[in-house]
Amino acid sequence: MSVHARPAPATRRQLGHLDPKTIARPSFPRPRVNDLIFHELADLVGERFVAAGDWNTRRTQASATAGEEFFARAHQRGWHDCVWDTLGIEVQTWFREGDTLVQDDYVFCDPSLGATVQERPWSAEDAVVRLGLSDRAPLLIDLDVPAIAMTNIAEGTQESE
Repeated sequence: MSVHARPAPATRRQLGHLDPKTIARPSFPRPRVNDLIFHELADLVGERFVAAGDWNTRRTQASATAGEEFFARAHQRGWHDCVWDTLGIEVQTWFREGDTLVQDDYVFCDPSLGATVQERPWSAEDAVVRLGLSDRAPLLIDLDVPAIAMTNIAEGTQESE
């Protein structure tokens, strides 16, 4: 899944019939858009998933605990944070001058996919720093996923013999 969570509180229209109290983190009086997206995706993802993109959050925020609450909730649901769980730190993906935000793009997946992270996750900061293409750098994660399509073809071939 590709995610872009606007950095704002979720509107009444976005929340629809959902009770804001069941979605909001304790540190925020109203749920943020990323809280709503997490809530909705948490029930949709299966045993194998990747939910990546611009989550517009970070571990350290204006509130001392709001960021940690977001990521603790993800871990409680069994979501693997491909950068943090691999490196134990965040990598810089955000390069807006004067901003303290470091990483706001994240790749979450199930633990079995998380175990296949091959290289150190990294951001292509040259796209920002040298080329000036954006204020954020692409976050790259290398997962060693077995060739599913080839497995199905090989299995189908064996059955027809």
